[in-house]
Amino acid sequence: MRERIKAWKIAWEKDKSCFISVTDLTIGTGPLVQFGDDVTLRYFMRGGNIDAIVCLQSESDGELLKVGDATTLPKGVSQGLIGMCVGGKRVVHIPSKFGYGNRKNRPALLKAYESLFFECELIAIKSSSH
Repeated sequence: MRERIKAWKIAWEKDKSCFISVTDLTIGTGPLVQFGDDVTLRYFMRGGNIDAIVCLQSESDGELLKVGDATTLPKGVSQGLIGMCVGGKRVVHIPSKFGYGNRKNRPALLKAYESLFFECELIAIKSSSH
């Protein structure tokens, strides 16, 4: 186990742009989000830095998303949601590699290859496995 942690730290120092970072603002309760779950999220996304203009946001009552489906939001969003509980609030920093990159369907205010800050609140988990 220590060897894996040491290897991870070395990789992190070499290329921080390859890692998604997560900061929990509020810890929720109940089951954890898993790959394949349907979740309802209230969110907003900023490009470049945490103080940037909001480039994408959900409806005020939240938006239903499937964790792992990258057709609506970038794959880095799903990876950042794993392990959240209902009521939890989280900020996920997503490097462009796991964000929109140079995709044509990126939000208009987002530059190509820009990293993302995804701030979200988990409203509900709808899955047959919970």
